[in-house]
Formats: sequence, structure tokens, C-alpha cells
Amino acid sequence: MRSLVTVASLLAALAAVLSLGITLTTHPPYLGLRLAASVILLDQATLALLSIRLAALMRGLRPALLAASSLALVAGIGVLVACALPHSGSPETLMAVVGGFLVAHGLLTLLWLRSTPGTA
Repeated sequence: MRSLVTVASLLAALAAVLSLGITLTTHPPYLGLRLAASVILLDQATLALLSIRLAALMRGLRPALLAASSLALVAGIGVLVACALPHSGSPETLMAVVGGFLVAHGLLTLLWLRSTPGTA
């Protein structure tokens, strides 16, 4: 399960960085939503990688990862709902992808935390 979370975290971090780059170069109408979702995804992925790689050194990281995973799950659902609502302009395809990554990575990390023994 650790390797799956590691790969998912690397993919999520890459998606967040690409989303930030695309957002900053295209100047979309919902700039704040895109930036917040991308930063939350990058934070979630980075925190999961740190928790996996530095678990022996940072025992207090588990509660932070639990909170970040829950936040990512809620934020991902919020982004997906915001993308589904009718709005002017082109469809928010990029944000739907980021929202999907937030939900998937948040759930995967919560499942991983549930399967590993508590250290905090």
C-alpha cells in the first residue's frame, strides 16, 4: 500500500504543478478556486510523501496528514460540485480533474492511514 500511495502522491503533485502552471498562463475566470484547489492538492501529496518517507523521524505527522486528507476530500467534493454547476464560459475540465485527484488521493491516504498502526 505504501508504494501505491507514493505513486499516487507523485502523480497528484505533478497534476497540481501542471494545474498551477496552466492556471497562471491562461488567466481563467475562477482564478481563486483553481489556485486553492491546486495548492491543497500539492499540500496533500507532499504531506503524504513526507509521512511515508520520514515516518520514523516525524511521529507527529500522522494527525496533520489525517486532517489534510479530510480537507482534500471535502475540497475535492466542493470543486467537483462547483464544476457541475452551470456557469458562463467554457467547461471547467481542468478543475474537474484536480477535484477528482483530490477525492481519490484523500480517500487513498485515509485508507492507508487506517491500515497502518497509529504512531501519534
